[in-house]
Amino acid sequence: MTTEREYMLADFNRELARIGTAMIIDGAEVRAFIRPATEAEFAGGRFAADGLAVEAKYLFVNPADLAYLPKEGGAMVVENVEYRVRLVDTLGVACKIMLVRHLS
Repeated sequence: MTTEREYMLADFNRELARIGTAMIIDGAEVRAFIRPATEAEFAGGRFAADGLAVEAKYLFVNPADLAYLPKEGGAMVVENVEYRVRLVDTLGVACKIMLVRHLS
């Protein structure tokens, strides 16, 4: 018998297969979807405050595909770029991670 969680996971994995791309995350190839964060979503700071340019983006991934579940304040390497993990939110079977890096 298939549970609701298994149906949700299958739907999420189908959606990742449709819109996601293969990325190297912490040394392993993972299918994920990434989108830029807006200034409103990055409410804890300002994008160009005090002359600092900041890049913020959301990573949506199946947590079972990751080698480990990242912690807020930790680091993650996505496509050979190191980001700080600002937010980790599990949405049912999906994981939404806000990644931040200072450009200047």
